[in-house]
Amino acid sequence: METITEIKQSKKTTSLPIIAGGVFIIIGLISITLRDNGMYIGIGIFSLVGGLLNKNLKILKLYPQYLQVQLSVVRPKNLIKYEQITSFSIVSKNIIILYKTDSNEPKAIKIRIKALEKEDLLKLNKVLQEKTKLGDINTLNATSQIL
Repeated sequence: METITEIKQSKKTTSLPIIAGGVFIIIGLISITLRDNGMYIGIGIFSLVGGLLNKNLKILKLYPQYLQVQLSVVRPKNLIKYEQITSFSIVSKNIIILYKTDSNEPKAIKIRIKALEKEDLLKLNKVLQEKTKLGDINTLNATSQIL
């Protein structure tokens, strides 16, 4: 199926684990030479690998019938039909998308606002407003205050 748009993580959120991983590796190397303790190298490698894997991750893919959410390489993909979405809004710097599963159970997806670029957030808002037809109460337009 043809995607309407694909949304990647913002550069701010993808570069932080990579930088932190590099810093921990350097601290670990210094620690090995001074005290024979390289504990920080493992933390640095783990953070660096995680950051590199998530660097090109498309956390949202918007299709004509549904949206796909994958917040990390190690987390499963969530496929949500637009008709299943009951509301979407911004709550304390997070985008909350409430929906019902096929078995009619309520579920929520939480996406940090900082994980998206401002223009991607506006695209997401436009598509959700068009596809869900939930009205103006459900909006992500409070972004100008948060970003």
